Amino acid sequence: MDTKHDLWDYTKEKYIIPEVAYNWTTITIREAWRRHRSDLKMTYYDPYDNDKVRMAKRPSHIPECQFRELLKYWKSEKFKKMSETNTKNRKKLMNPHTAGKKSFALVRNKLIRRQYHLRISLWLQEQENPRVCTRLRMKILLVKLPKWRKLKNK
Repeated sequence: MDTKHDLWDYTKEKYIIPEVAYNWTTITIREAWRRHRSDLKMTYYDPYDNDKVRMAKRPSHIPECQFRELLKYWKSEKFKKMSETNTKNRKKLMNPHTAGKKSFALVRNKLIRRQYHLRISLWLQEQENPRVCTRLRMKILLVKLPKWRKLKNK
């Protein structure tokens, strides 16, 4: 299987899957393949010092000739340079993604929704007791309300 179209055809033969799922399928296959390569390198390349030991410990599901080519690729200058460049670029990130599966956009939307609910609850408090909630008081409440909620939830 040389191309993603071949993988798509294979997937359609194996499973009942609509054409609409093409992008999702190719992305899922790509991510699984990347994880597999990463696991291979961490398990069968990094722990050992030389190729002789690596070949002796190679996984049984990979043919010897393919594993030898893979070792050659991992030792190549091209791969080392690419790896070094990627490492430097990751260190330059101002906000590295540490939110797990949840994207920054989802986190941002959740915070905006939470802020909206806080404003609504403050407005309701103001309707119940208008003398207490002046503009200055509302600003103070906006800051203190999340703290009160945390204490209340504990």
